[in-house]
Amino acid sequence: MGSTVSRREFLVRSMSIGAGVVALQVSSGAAALALAPGHPLTNAYDAEVLLRWIQAVYDAVKFERYTPPNAARTYGYIGVAAYEAVVGGMPRHRSLGRQLNDLPRLPLPQVGLAYDWPTAANAAIATIVPVLFEGRETSMASLADLEADIRAERQASVPDQATIDRSVAHGRAIGTDLATWIRRDGWAAIQGLAYTPPVGPGLWERTPPNFGSAIEPYWEQVRPFALSPVTACAPPPPVPFSTDPSSAFYAEALATYDAVNALSDVQKETSLYWRDNPDGTTGLPSGHWALIAVGLVRQLGFDLARAAEVMALHGITVADAFTSCWTEKYRSNLVRPVTYIKANIDPAWNSFVNSPAFPEYTSGHSVGSGAAATALTALVGTVALTDDSATPNGFAPRRFSSVWEAANEAAQSRLHGGIHYPMGIEAGLEQGICVAEEVLSRVNTRRGSPRRN
Repeated sequence: MGSTVSRREFLVRSMSIGAGVVALQVSSGAAALALAPGHPLTNAYDAEVLLRWIQAVYDAVKFERYTPPNAARTYGYIGVAAYEAVVGGMPRHRSLGRQLNDLPRLPLPQVGLAYDWPTAANAAIATIVPVLFEGRETSMASLADLEADIRAERQASVPDQATIDRSVAHGRAIGTDLATWIRRDGWAAIQGLAYTPPVGPGLWERTPPNFGSAIEPYWEQVRPFALSPVTACAPPPPVPFSTDPSSAFYAEALATYDAVNALSDVQKETSLYWRDNPDGTTGLPSGHWALIAVGLVRQLGFDLARAAEVMALHGITVADAFTSCWTEKYRSNLVRPVTYIKANIDPAWNSFVNSPAFPEYTSGHSVGSGAAATALTALVGTVALTDDSATPNGFAPRRFSSVWEAANEAAQSRLHGGIHYPMGIEAGLEQGICVAEEVLSRVNTRRGSPRRN
Protein backbone atom coordinates (compact mmCIF):
# COMPACT_ATOMS: atom_id res chain seq x y z
CA MET A 1 0.00 0.00 0.00
CA GLY A 2 2.81 2.42 0.79
CA SER A 3 3.95 2.51 -2.82
CA THR A 4 0.44 3.53 -3.84
CA VAL A 5 0.68 6.92 -2.21
CA SER A 6 4.35 7.72 -1.74
CA ARG A 7 5.33 7.32 -5.35
CA ARG A 8 7.26 10.22 -6.79
CA GLU A 9 4.48 11.53 -9.00
CA PHE A 10 2.31 12.41 -6.02
CA LEU A 11 5.13 14.40 -4.47
CA VAL A 12 5.84 16.10 -7.77
CA ARG A 13 2.18 16.99 -8.16
CA SER A 14 1.91 18.38 -4.63
CA MET A 15 5.14 20.30 -4.97
CA SER A 16 4.02 21.85 -8.25
CA ILE A 17 0.74 22.97 -6.71
CA GLY A 18 2.59 24.78 -3.95
CA ALA A 19 5.50 26.00 -6.06
CA GLY A 20 4.38 29.57 -5.60
CA VAL A 21 4.38 29.06 -1.85
CA VAL A 22 7.71 27.25 -1.59
CA ALA A 23 9.67 29.26 -4.12
CA LEU A 24 8.36 32.71 -3.24
CA GLN A 25 10.41 33.11 -0.09
CA VAL A 26 11.66 36.55 -1.08
CA SER A 27 12.23 39.43 1.27
CA SER A 28 9.22 41.71 1.48
CA GLY A 29 11.07 44.52 3.26
CA ALA A 30 11.45 46.83 0.26
CA ALA A 31 7.77 46.72 -0.60
CA ALA A 32 6.88 47.28 3.03
CA LEU A 33 8.99 50.41 3.41
CA ALA A 34 6.82 52.13 0.85
CA LEU A 35 3.73 51.21 2.85
CA ALA A 36 4.85 51.86 6.39
CA PRO A 37 8.35 53.31 6.84
CA GLY A 38 10.03 52.06 10.00
CA HIS A 39 7.17 49.83 11.09
CA PRO A 40 7.96 46.14 11.62
CA LEU A 41 6.34 43.65 9.28
CA THR A 42 4.88 40.34 10.35
CA ASN A 43 8.11 38.54 9.44
CA ALA A 44 9.94 40.57 12.10
CA TYR A 45 8.29 38.46 14.82
CA ASP A 46 8.70 34.87 15.88
CA ALA A 47 5.80 32.45 15.69
CA GLU A 48 5.45 31.55 19.36
CA VAL A 49 2.17 33.37 20.00
CA LEU A 50 0.47 31.39 17.24
CA LEU A 51 2.09 28.10 18.23
CA ARG A 52 1.01 28.54 21.85
CA TRP A 53 -2.55 29.04 20.66
CA ILE A 54 -2.44 25.88 18.53
CA GLN A 55 -1.28 23.84 21.53
CA ALA A 56 -3.94 25.37 23.77
CA VAL A 57 -6.69 24.67 21.25
CA TYR A 58 -5.39 21.10 20.87
CA ASP A 59 -5.66 20.66 24.65
CA ALA A 60 -9.20 22.07 24.63
CA VAL A 61 -10.29 19.83 21.74
CA LYS A 62 -8.92 16.84 23.64
CA PHE A 63 -10.59 17.85 26.90
CA GLU A 64 -13.95 18.46 25.25
CA ARG A 65 -13.79 15.20 23.28
CA TYR A 66 -14.64 16.86 20.01
CA THR A 67 -15.60 14.68 17.07
CA PRO A 68 -13.00 14.16 14.32
CA PRO A 69 -14.57 16.53 11.74
CA ASN A 70 -15.36 19.18 14.34
CA ALA A 71 -11.78 19.05 15.61
CA ALA A 72 -10.49 19.62 12.08
CA ARG A 73 -13.00 22.45 11.60
CA THR A 74 -11.74 24.09 14.80
CA TYR A 75 -8.05 24.00 13.84
CA GLY A 76 -8.96 25.31 10.38
CA TYR A 77 -10.72 28.37 11.77
CA ILE A 78 -7.87 29.10 14.18
CA GLY A 79 -5.43 29.09 11.26
CA VAL A 80 -7.62 31.44 9.20
CA ALA A 81 -8.01 33.87 12.11
CA ALA A 82 -4.28 34.04 12.75
CA TYR A 83 -3.42 34.52 9.09
CA GLU A 84 -6.03 37.24 8.49
CA ALA A 85 -4.94 39.12 11.61
CA VAL A 86 -1.33 39.39 10.40
CA VAL A 87 -1.58 39.44 6.60
CA GLY A 88 -1.75 43.24 6.72
CA GLY A 89 1.95 43.14 7.62
CA MET A 90 2.75 40.82 4.71
CA PRO A 91 2.75 42.98 1.55
CA ARG A 92 3.53 40.05 -0.78
CA HIS A 93 0.50 38.14 0.47
CA ARG A 94 -3.22 38.33 -0.06
CA SER A 95 -6.22 37.93 2.20
CA LEU A 96 -8.38 34.81 2.14
CA GLY A 97 -11.44 37.04 1.94
CA ARG A 98 -13.49 36.21 -1.16
CA GLN A 99 -11.36 33.12 -1.69
CA LEU A 100 -12.87 30.80 0.91
CA ASN A 101 -16.49 29.74 0.56
CA ASP A 102 -18.89 32.50 1.67
CA LEU A 103 -16.07 34.58 3.23
CA PRO A 104 -16.44 38.30 2.42
CA ARG A 105 -13.73 40.94 2.35
CA LEU A 106 -12.23 41.42 5.80
CA PRO A 107 -11.14 44.60 7.62
CA LEU A 108 -7.79 46.08 6.61
CA PRO A 109 -5.24 47.74 8.88
CA GLN A 110 -4.66 51.46 8.44
CA VAL A 111 -1.84 52.15 6.00
CA GLY A 112 1.18 53.85 7.49
CA LEU A 113 0.40 53.06 11.14
CA ALA A 114 2.33 50.65 13.32
CA TYR A 115 0.87 47.32 14.42
CA ASP A 116 2.13 44.69 16.79
CA TRP A 117 1.19 41.66 14.74
CA PRO A 118 1.42 39.04 17.54
CA THR A 119 -1.05 41.15 19.50
CA ALA A 120 -3.39 41.28 16.51
CA ALA A 121 -3.22 37.49 16.08
CA ASN A 122 -3.88 36.97 19.79
CA ALA A 123 -6.94 39.23 19.68
CA ALA A 124 -8.38 37.65 16.52
CA ILE A 125 -8.09 34.10 17.79
CA ALA A 126 -9.50 35.06 21.19
CA THR A 127 -12.50 36.63 19.45
CA ILE A 128 -13.49 33.43 17.61
CA VAL A 129 -12.87 30.87 20.35
CA PRO A 130 -16.17 31.68 22.14
CA VAL A 131 -17.95 30.52 18.97
CA LEU A 132 -15.83 27.38 18.60
CA PHE A 133 -16.07 26.48 22.30
CA GLU A 134 -19.48 27.88 23.13
CA GLY A 135 -20.79 26.51 26.42
CA ARG A 136 -17.46 24.85 27.25
CA GLU A 137 -16.74 26.81 30.41
CA THR A 138 -13.55 25.07 31.53
CA SER A 139 -11.89 25.36 28.14
CA MET A 140 -13.07 28.93 27.67
CA ALA A 141 -11.56 29.93 31.02
CA SER A 142 -8.22 28.35 30.08
CA LEU A 143 -8.19 30.02 26.66
CA ALA A 144 -9.16 33.38 28.17
CA ASP A 145 -6.20 33.08 30.53
CA LEU A 146 -3.89 32.47 27.58
CA GLU A 147 -5.22 35.53 25.76
CA ALA A 148 -4.69 37.69 28.85
CA ASP A 149 -1.18 36.35 29.41
CA ILE A 150 -0.11 37.03 25.83
CA ARG A 151 -1.69 40.49 25.82
CA ALA A 152 0.19 41.38 29.03
CA GLU A 153 3.46 40.05 27.60
CA ARG A 154 3.05 42.12 24.44
CA GLN A 155 2.17 45.24 26.40
CA ALA A 156 5.35 44.80 28.42
CA SER A 157 7.49 44.46 25.29
CA VAL A 158 5.89 47.20 23.17
CA PRO A 159 6.35 50.65 24.70
CA ASP A 160 3.68 52.36 22.58
CA GLN A 161 0.25 51.74 24.09
CA ALA A 162 -1.44 53.21 21.02
CA THR A 163 0.15 50.48 18.88
CA ILE A 164 -1.09 47.81 21.26
CA ASP A 165 -4.60 49.27 21.32
CA ARG A 166 -4.67 49.58 17.53
CA SER A 167 -3.48 46.00 17.14
CA VAL A 168 -6.08 44.66 19.55
CA ALA A 169 -8.81 46.58 17.73
CA HIS A 170 -7.68 45.23 14.36
CA GLY A 171 -7.53 41.65 15.61
CA ARG A 172 -10.96 41.94 17.18
CA ALA A 173 -12.42 43.41 13.98
CA ILE A 174 -11.06 40.44 12.02
CA GLY A 175 -12.32 38.01 14.65
CA THR A 176 -15.78 39.57 14.76
CA ASP A 177 -16.27 39.18 11.02
CA LEU A 178 -14.89 35.65 11.11
CA ALA A 179 -17.21 34.75 14.00
CA THR A 180 -20.18 35.78 11.85
CA TRP A 181 -18.82 33.64 9.01
CA ILE A 182 -18.31 30.67 11.32
CA ARG A 183 -21.88 30.86 12.59
CA ARG A 184 -23.13 30.53 9.01
CA ASP A 185 -21.30 27.27 8.27
CA GLY A 186 -24.21 24.99 9.16
CA TRP A 187 -22.58 23.26 12.14
CA ALA A 188 -25.10 24.50 14.70
CA ALA A 189 -28.02 23.28 12.61
CA ILE A 190 -26.91 19.64 12.67
CA GLN A 191 -26.33 19.37 16.42
CA GLY A 192 -28.75 17.04 18.17
CA LEU A 193 -30.49 15.80 15.05
CA ALA A 194 -31.87 12.30 15.38
CA TYR A 195 -30.32 9.66 13.13
CA THR A 196 -31.50 6.15 12.39
CA PRO A 197 -28.89 4.20 10.41
CA PRO A 198 -30.23 2.39 7.35
CA VAL A 199 -30.41 -1.36 7.77
CA GLY A 200 -29.37 -3.96 5.23
CA PRO A 201 -26.60 -6.28 4.06
CA GLY A 202 -23.19 -4.60 4.16
CA LEU A 203 -24.39 -1.47 5.97
CA TRP A 204 -22.77 -0.04 9.08
CA GLU A 205 -23.89 -1.23 12.50
CA ARG A 206 -22.83 -0.10 15.95
CA THR A 207 -19.57 -1.80 16.84
CA PRO A 208 -18.19 -3.50 19.95
CA PRO A 209 -17.21 -2.96 22.66
CA ASN A 210 -18.95 0.39 23.13
CA PHE A 211 -21.72 0.16 20.50
CA GLY A 212 -21.77 3.95 20.27
CA SER A 213 -24.26 6.01 18.31
CA ALA A 214 -23.27 7.31 14.88
CA ILE A 215 -20.92 10.31 15.11
CA GLU A 216 -21.70 13.34 12.92
CA PRO A 217 -24.00 11.65 10.39
CA TYR A 218 -25.08 15.00 8.91
CA TRP A 219 -21.62 16.54 8.48
CA GLU A 220 -22.04 16.89 4.71
CA GLN A 221 -24.30 19.86 5.51
CA VAL A 222 -21.39 21.80 7.06
CA ARG A 223 -19.85 24.29 4.63
CA PRO A 224 -16.35 23.34 3.44
CA PHE A 225 -13.62 25.99 3.64
CA ALA A 226 -12.56 25.86 -0.02
CA LEU A 227 -13.74 22.60 -1.55
CA SER A 228 -16.65 23.08 -3.96
CA PRO A 229 -18.73 21.04 -4.31
CA VAL A 230 -18.23 18.90 -1.24
CA THR A 231 -18.23 15.82 -3.50
CA ALA A 232 -15.40 17.15 -5.69
CA CYS A 233 -13.04 14.44 -4.41
CA ALA A 234 -15.51 11.61 -3.88
CA PRO A 235 -13.66 8.29 -4.09
CA PRO A 236 -14.72 5.35 -6.25
CA PRO A 237 -17.29 3.12 -4.53
CA PRO A 238 -16.03 0.24 -2.39
CA VAL A 239 -15.99 -3.21 -3.92
CA PRO A 240 -19.48 -4.77 -3.94
CA PHE A 241 -20.52 -6.28 -0.64
CA SER A 242 -20.58 -10.06 -0.50
CA THR A 243 -20.26 -12.85 2.03
CA ASP A 244 -19.01 -15.29 -0.59
CA PRO A 245 -15.53 -16.52 0.45
CA SER A 246 -14.41 -16.18 -3.17
CA SER A 247 -15.52 -12.53 -3.44
CA ALA A 248 -13.36 -9.42 -3.50
CA PHE A 249 -15.12 -8.10 -0.41
CA TYR A 250 -14.39 -11.23 1.60
CA ALA A 251 -10.74 -10.88 0.55
CA GLU A 252 -10.69 -7.33 1.94
CA ALA A 253 -12.01 -8.51 5.28
CA LEU A 254 -9.65 -11.48 5.33
CA ALA A 255 -6.69 -9.14 4.75
CA THR A 256 -7.68 -7.13 7.84
CA TYR A 257 -8.26 -10.32 9.84
CA ASP A 258 -4.87 -11.75 8.90
CA ALA A 259 -3.06 -8.46 9.55
CA VAL A 260 -4.39 -8.24 13.10
CA ASN A 261 -3.72 -11.89 13.85
CA ALA A 262 -0.08 -11.49 12.78
CA LEU A 263 0.68 -8.22 14.58
CA SER A 264 4.23 -7.68 15.82
CA ASP A 265 4.95 -5.67 18.94
CA VAL A 266 6.17 -2.81 16.74
CA GLN A 267 2.94 -2.82 14.75
CA LYS A 268 0.89 -2.84 17.94
CA GLU A 269 2.75 0.18 19.28
CA THR A 270 2.39 1.99 15.96
CA SER A 271 -1.36 1.33 15.94
CA LEU A 272 -1.66 2.84 19.41
CA TYR A 273 0.65 5.73 18.55
CA TRP A 274 -1.65 6.89 15.74
CA ARG A 275 -4.90 5.80 17.39
CA ASP A 276 -6.25 9.34 17.96
CA ASN A 277 -9.79 8.08 18.47
CA PRO A 278 -12.49 10.46 19.81
CA ASP A 279 -12.15 9.33 23.42
CA GLY A 280 -10.45 12.29 25.10
CA THR A 281 -6.90 10.93 25.01
CA THR A 282 -5.66 13.14 22.14
CA GLY A 283 -6.68 16.13 20.05
CA LEU A 284 -7.83 13.79 17.25
CA PRO A 285 -6.05 12.99 13.94
CA SER A 286 -6.26 16.58 12.72
CA GLY A 287 -4.72 17.73 15.98
CA HIS A 288 -1.91 15.21 15.64
CA TRP A 289 -1.14 16.69 12.24
CA ALA A 290 -1.50 20.25 13.56
CA LEU A 291 1.19 19.50 16.14
CA ILE A 292 3.38 17.95 13.45
CA ALA A 293 2.99 21.21 11.50
CA VAL A 294 3.88 23.16 14.65
CA GLY A 295 7.00 21.04 15.02
CA LEU A 296 8.00 21.76 11.43
CA VAL A 297 7.51 25.49 11.95
CA ARG A 298 9.84 25.39 14.94
CA GLN A 299 12.34 23.06 13.26
CA LEU A 300 12.60 25.29 10.19
CA GLY A 301 12.72 28.52 12.20
CA PHE A 302 9.73 30.08 10.46
CA ASP A 303 8.76 33.59 11.49
CA LEU A 304 5.18 34.61 12.23
CA ALA A 305 4.41 35.35 8.57
CA ARG A 306 5.49 31.94 7.30
CA ALA A 307 3.95 30.16 10.28
CA ALA A 308 0.59 31.85 9.80
CA GLU A 309 0.57 30.92 6.13
CA VAL A 310 1.48 27.29 6.83
CA MET A 311 -1.03 26.83 9.65
CA ALA A 312 -3.85 28.46 7.67
CA LEU A 313 -3.38 26.46 4.48
CA HIS A 314 -2.69 23.23 6.34
CA GLY A 315 -5.70 23.72 8.62
CA ILE A 316 -8.06 24.55 5.74
CA THR A 317 -6.87 21.52 3.77
CA VAL A 318 -7.23 19.03 6.61
CA ALA A 319 -10.65 20.41 7.59
CA ASP A 320 -11.94 20.00 4.05
CA ALA A 321 -10.42 16.52 3.92
CA PHE A 322 -12.49 15.44 6.91
CA THR A 323 -15.63 17.00 5.43
CA SER A 324 -15.00 15.11 2.19
CA CYS A 325 -14.38 11.91 4.12
CA TRP A 326 -17.48 12.21 6.34
CA THR A 327 -19.65 12.90 3.32
CA GLU A 328 -18.48 9.62 1.80
CA LYS A 329 -18.77 7.69 5.06
CA TYR A 330 -22.48 8.31 5.33
CA ARG A 331 -23.04 7.95 1.58
CA SER A 332 -21.57 4.47 1.32
CA ASN A 333 -22.39 3.62 4.99
CA LEU A 334 -20.13 0.56 4.86
CA VAL A 335 -19.95 -2.10 7.56
CA ARG A 336 -16.84 -2.17 9.75
CA PRO A 337 -14.43 -5.13 9.58
CA VAL A 338 -15.17 -6.19 13.17
CA THR A 339 -18.87 -6.65 12.35
CA TYR A 340 -18.21 -8.50 9.10
CA ILE A 341 -15.47 -10.74 10.48
CA LYS A 342 -17.49 -11.78 13.53
CA ALA A 343 -20.44 -12.67 11.31
CA ASN A 344 -18.59 -14.37 8.46
CA ILE A 345 -15.07 -15.45 9.45
CA ASP A 346 -14.44 -15.74 13.20
CA PRO A 347 -17.12 -15.01 15.85
CA ALA A 348 -14.45 -14.64 18.57
CA TRP A 349 -12.37 -12.07 16.71
CA ASN A 350 -11.94 -8.46 17.85
CA SER A 351 -10.04 -5.54 16.36
CA PHE A 352 -6.84 -4.52 18.13
CA VAL A 353 -8.03 -0.90 18.33
CA ASN A 354 -11.68 -0.18 19.07
CA SER A 355 -13.64 0.83 15.97
CA PRO A 356 -15.00 4.38 16.34
CA ALA A 357 -18.73 4.93 15.91
CA PHE A 358 -19.08 5.79 12.24
CA PRO A 359 -18.98 3.89 8.94
CA GLU A 360 -15.81 2.41 7.50
CA TYR A 361 -15.35 3.86 4.01
CA THR A 362 -13.14 5.82 3.66
CA SER A 363 -10.54 5.88 6.42
CA GLY A 364 -10.52 9.27 8.15
CA HIS A 365 -6.91 8.84 9.25
CA SER A 366 -5.95 8.12 5.64
CA VAL A 367 -7.87 11.01 4.11
CA GLY A 368 -6.56 13.46 6.71
CA SER A 369 -2.99 12.15 6.45
CA GLY A 370 -2.98 12.22 2.65
CA ALA A 371 -4.24 15.79 2.70
CA ALA A 372 -1.82 16.90 5.39
CA ALA A 373 1.19 15.30 3.73
CA THR A 374 0.36 16.81 0.34
CA ALA A 375 -0.19 20.27 1.81
CA LEU A 376 2.88 20.26 4.06
CA THR A 377 5.13 18.95 1.28
CA ALA A 378 3.91 21.80 -0.91
CA LEU A 379 4.42 24.33 1.87
CA VAL A 380 7.76 23.32 3.37
CA GLY A 381 9.27 20.82 0.93
CA THR A 382 10.50 17.31 1.65
CA VAL A 383 12.25 17.45 5.02
CA ALA A 384 12.97 14.97 7.78
CA LEU A 385 11.09 15.56 11.01
CA THR A 386 10.63 14.34 14.55
CA ASP A 387 7.10 13.94 15.88
CA ASP A 388 7.02 14.31 19.66
CA SER A 389 3.31 15.12 19.92
CA ALA A 390 2.48 11.80 21.59
CA THR A 391 5.04 12.03 24.39
CA PRO A 392 2.37 13.13 26.93
CA ASN A 393 0.76 9.72 26.37
CA GLY A 394 3.99 7.86 27.02
CA PHE A 395 5.27 7.38 23.46
CA ALA A 396 8.85 8.11 22.46
CA PRO A 397 9.35 10.72 19.70
CA ARG A 398 9.32 9.27 16.20
CA ARG A 399 11.72 10.23 13.45
CA PHE A 400 10.50 10.32 9.84
CA SER A 401 12.39 11.01 6.63
CA SER A 402 9.42 13.03 5.33
CA VAL A 403 5.82 13.89 6.11
CA TRP A 404 4.83 11.23 3.58
CA GLU A 405 6.56 8.54 5.60
CA ALA A 406 4.53 9.67 8.61
CA ALA A 407 1.31 9.77 6.57
CA ASN A 408 1.80 6.26 5.22
CA GLU A 409 2.50 4.96 8.71
CA ALA A 410 -0.62 6.68 10.08
CA ALA A 411 -2.76 5.16 7.33
CA GLN A 412 -1.27 1.69 7.64
CA SER A 413 -1.84 1.77 11.41
CA ARG A 414 -5.59 1.56 10.79
CA LEU A 415 -5.20 -1.77 9.00
CA HIS A 416 -3.10 -3.13 11.86
CA GLY A 417 -5.64 -1.80 14.31
CA GLY A 418 -8.32 -3.81 12.54
CA ILE A 419 -10.44 -0.73 11.95
CA HIS A 420 -10.35 -0.60 8.14
CA TYR A 421 -10.17 -2.75 5.04
CA PRO A 422 -7.19 -2.09 2.74
CA MET A 423 -9.52 -0.44 0.22
CA GLY A 424 -10.69 2.13 2.77
CA ILE A 425 -7.10 3.10 3.46
CA GLU A 426 -5.90 3.20 -0.14
CA ALA A 427 -8.93 5.13 -1.41
CA GLY A 428 -8.71 7.40 1.61
CA LEU A 429 -5.14 8.44 0.87
CA GLU A 430 -6.06 9.18 -2.74
CA GLN A 431 -9.08 11.17 -1.55
CA GLY A 432 -6.92 13.26 0.81
CA ILE A 433 -4.41 13.98 -1.95
CA CYS A 434 -7.26 15.11 -4.21
CA VAL A 435 -8.65 17.44 -1.54
CA ALA A 436 -5.24 19.03 -0.96
CA GLU A 437 -4.72 19.53 -4.67
CA GLU A 438 -8.17 21.11 -5.03
CA VAL A 439 -7.72 23.42 -2.03
CA LEU A 440 -4.21 24.54 -2.94
CA SER A 441 -5.28 25.25 -6.50
CA ARG A 442 -8.23 27.36 -5.34
CA VAL A 443 -6.61 29.31 -2.49
CA ASN A 444 -3.67 31.63 -3.18
CA THR A 445 -1.83 33.37 -0.38
CA ARG A 446 0.76 35.05 -2.60
CA ARG A 447 0.10 38.14 -4.71
CA GLY A 448 0.63 37.52 -8.41
CA SER A 449 -0.23 33.82 -8.16
CA PRO A 450 -2.76 32.58 -10.69
CA ARG A 451 -6.16 32.23 -9.12
CA ARG A 452 -8.76 29.71 -10.19
CA ASN A 453 -12.32 31.03 -9.99
